[in-house]
Amino acid sequence: MKIIKTLLPIFILATSASYTQAANSDWIFCTVTDDYHSAVYFTKVFHGEYDLLEQYENDFFQHVKTKYGGDMDESISCSFEAKKAATIDEFSEQLADSEEFYDKVITTAWAR
Repeated sequence: MKIIKTLLPIFILATSASYTQAANSDWIFCTVTDDYHSAVYFTKVFHGEYDLLEQYENDFFQHVKTKYGGDMDESISCSFEAKKAATIDEFSEQLADSEEFYDKVITTAWAR
């Protein structure tokens, strides 16, 4: 019984910390669209903070520019949902749409 009394507060603290993190975060993916080269770059779907979307956009753009190089006529955006399944659905829809309109659609391993 003494072990339960000792472990219970630790369990409650760990559970509430993960709940707080989940309550303040979303499932996110970002894209960089380069119309000049007819290319779209996608991140992976990742767990992140809504308040950091602009930072994710800038960081992913820098990643694309560094890895794939060149002058880009870019448009950068991130999409988000509270539930992973909804984000994956949106990701899949945008990926399919991009494959219809762009010559190069590149999914990267980038995630925050």
